[in-house]
Amino acid sequence: MKIMKYKLSLDAACLAWIAGLALVVGCNPSGDAASDLGQDIPSSKSQAGVSEHEHGDEHADSKPADVHQALAKVESMKETICKAFSENRPEDAHHLLHDVGHVLEDLTPLALGPELNAEEAEVIKQCVESLFDGFAKFDDQLHGGEEVDVQQVEADLVQAISALKEAVQ
Repeated sequence: MKIMKYKLSLDAACLAWIAGLALVVGCNPSGDAASDLGQDIPSSKSQAGVSEHEHGDEHADSKPADVHQALAKVESMKETICKAFSENRPEDAHHLLHDVGHVLEDLTPLALGPELNAEEAEVIKQCVESLFDGFAKFDDQLHGGEEVDVQQVEADLVQAISALKEAVQ
């Protein structure tokens, strides 16, 4: 009984970590630790009286209906983001890097259906985590971090998307 209780706690902790990472990738306009902690950093928008995080649920209209629609969105976004970075136009991907975090947040519960066994659920969680990690590398570079090897990150994203597609069939 204790092992089962621990397993459920671990699953809940993993999902919470993934959701938290989505907020960093999806909603961190400054790439700054203070922003990660929820402290508003002044920007041109916030100085004008509009916080960048007061965007409500504008993503509600575009939420994917099922896991396959979510995967198609992630794949399309990946193509556009990778193209922007490979053509040395990373700023063109800024908005999409924000949005992909929201799509990944939506994808996780769509993919984790009740019919899955623990091993299948773990594969899905690992794939989504790999996607968050890959997109976070682009976001880090966009906000002044280390330049990434676009081809390698794209290959990692393609591999995670392929594995996720296979896992949800």
